[in-house]
Parts: sequence; C-alpha cells; structure tokens
Amino acid sequence: MPIDPVCGMSVDPATAAGSYDYQGTSYYFCNPSCLTRFKAAPASWEAFARLIAKDEPSVLMRPVGLDRYRKWAVLDEKGM
Repeated sequence: MPIDPVCGMSVDPATAAGSYDYQGTSYYFCNPSCLTRFKAAPASWEAFARLIAKDEPSVLMRPVGLDRYRKWAVLDEKGM
C-alpha cells in the first residue's frame, strides 16, 4: 500500500484524499493538507518518501527545527 510522503501514513489509492504525479511517480495523500504541502516543495518530500519507503527498523526519524514539516533528522537506534 502506498505511503503518504508527508505524514507517513499508509494510503489506499481508491480512498485517497488526493494524488499527485511527480517525476514519473504517483503519490497518494491521506488528507488534502498533505497534498498541499507536497505540492509546495515536492523535491524535499520526495526525499523523505524514499527514506520511509526503505522501512528499515534501525532508522528512526524525527522532525527538527522550527519548520518540522520540511527538516528531518535521521537518527540511529539510540536517538542520536
């Protein structure tokens, strides 16, 4: 099942709140606000989508900085 590249939720394409094609890839969104955020800066969200698509349990992600929707830190298992 596709993952919303903004919030990381699983999204059923049949019931998605929206979709957007970017550089040959279709992205699906759980909420119209996630679609709006993605459209504003698709390149940065695409990078995040690639990270969460790896689904590696040893990699944790958390927002950093004031703009928590655009800056993400990749942490090791100890949270550093």
